[in-house]
Amino acid sequence: MGMSFLDQFRADSTILSPDWVGKDPSKDDAAAMYFLFHDCSPGVAQWAMTTRIRRPLEKVASEVYPLRQWPSVACSYIVCSEDRTISPEWSRRAAHALLGVEAIELPSGHCPFLSRPGELADVLSQIDRVKK
Repeated sequence: MGMSFLDQFRADSTILSPDWVGKDPSKDDAAAMYFLFHDCSPGVAQWAMTTRIRRPLEKVASEVYPLRQWPSVACSYIVCSEDRTISPEWSRRAAHALLGVEAIELPSGHCPFLSRPGELADVLSQIDRVKK
């Protein structure tokens, strides 16, 4: 809270998968395919490559997150167990430590909305039913 992503990473480098460090998928096609779209169908992956935001990663990572504490609302956390970007192990710990919940596992890479949209929708619907 109140830290940039870079500050959070400096405090806990296990946030990112070690192979990801130093990569910029907005500029590197091979990195984007390997880390972001590896479990997408070829057609979806090709389309996704055209949607990448060309913003300087350094700027995005250095912006300070404005919240000082999490709001007091019901929370859930979906961990993509095949994510090559954000460490699934870190995600599981963060779900518990930051939100006080057990992570919901989704066998997906970093972009489940592209690679497994139906499965993601099912999980979100289940969360919605439980929270009501």
